[in-house]
Amino acid sequence: HRVAPVNWSTGLEVTGEELERAVSRMKRGTAPGPDGIPGRALALAVATLGDGLRQMFNTCLRHSTFPTSWKEARMVLLKKEGRPADSPSAYRPICLLDETGKLFERVLAARLVQHLSRDGPDLADCQYGFRQGRSTMDAILRVRSLSEQAVSQGKVALGVSLDVTNAFNTVPWEKIREALVAHRVPPYLREVIGSYLSDRRIHFVGRYGELHHRVVDCGVPQGSVLGPLLWNLAYDAVLRADLPHGVYVICYADDIFILAVEEDFGRTIRLAEVAVATVVARIHALGLSVSEAKTEAMFFHGLPRRSQPPPSWIRVGDSYVRVSQYIKYLGLTLDGRWCFDEHFDRLAPRLLATANALCGILPNLGGPRESVRRLYLGVVRSMALYGAPVWSADLVASRRSLDSLRRVQRRLAIRVVRGYRTISYEAATLLSRFPP
Repeated sequence: HRVAPVNWSTGLEVTGEELERAVSRMKRGTAPGPDGIPGRALALAVATLGDGLRQMFNTCLRHSTFPTSWKEARMVLLKKEGRPADSPSAYRPICLLDETGKLFERVLAARLVQHLSRDGPDLADCQYGFRQGRSTMDAILRVRSLSEQAVSQGKVALGVSLDVTNAFNTVPWEKIREALVAHRVPPYLREVIGSYLSDRRIHFVGRYGELHHRVVDCGVPQGSVLGPLLWNLAYDAVLRADLPHGVYVICYADDIFILAVEEDFGRTIRLAEVAVATVVARIHALGLSVSEAKTEAMFFHGLPRRSQPPPSWIRVGDSYVRVSQYIKYLGLTLDGRWCFDEHFDRLAPRLLATANALCGILPNLGGPRESVRRLYLGVVRSMALYGAPVWSADLVASRRSLDSLRRVQRRLAIRVVRGYRTISYEAATLLSRFPP
């Protein structure tokens, strides 16, 4: 047994209110961990087991221990869209952990967030990932605000999106421990998190159904509660790099976007290269690497619609990346004028393919009832509306993009109401209660 740390006091014990808040944040519908107990069952059991759980968590805090059984994960692989099936990078490893351990993680994470916001130093303001009240839309809107401000002043902005290779699975634990010290996290929390970052194991099923076990010595488990916050702490050192005037960094988790603003195209490229070299050096110092082949760059400019910036390349590490007309960032295809024509040109075929697949299981004669049909309709609607806070005004101004989305919407709306193919767009959306 580990002895209690000298800085421990009864005032640090988990309270009933803390436990209630942690339980309220539990996800009820997720797959269970190795113990087979689903979250919804544990949430119901807390009414009876609450005091016992609280005492157990206090014992863990007092002795700076994160139990070994809670550090064992059942790993499953989720296929990434658009990647070859035989490529290791085509799969995202998700760790299924015991819900009791994740409940304790929620207590630790809440205390860690409270310390950062109250005592600090807090996370860099340019980090939008894994933070309450922030989303991908906030990050993209920040990029838009900065780039449009530069263009309105007659300047040029160059955006560079860096791809960090296998970031979450390879961040060294030592860098996380260093970040905890840098952010002045209380010793008792540092010690229990140090236990969390030790002796971790994963179990997974092999190609032929055999069970494998592996010891993990780096990375944060995807699927954990505490992991994303620890990632943010370690990555914070990258976001605090001393960059030249006119350079901005916007980050969502590991997706880092560098925006350089200067008077002309040539000076903007030179400024961006200095900023990229600085950030890449920080990433390497963290023990991570940048995929130069997946790095993208694009100018934001105020040139006439039929004019394009001069052909340009920017140096990233040992390679040169071509500055293109479009860039994919956080699920949206951006262009240099923020008109989103290319985004909708790429989105429309995906929506149509999904619509055609759904139409195959939604025949006009027979098939699911209307409520189920409307549920399927919501799938396509969610795909279409992603990013709406960013592009809504631009879509209204683009007749071509608007028409392409309406064609898909009309096709699905007709299937919902089991109507004839000749029904108008207005009638189909009205009858299906699917707002235009």
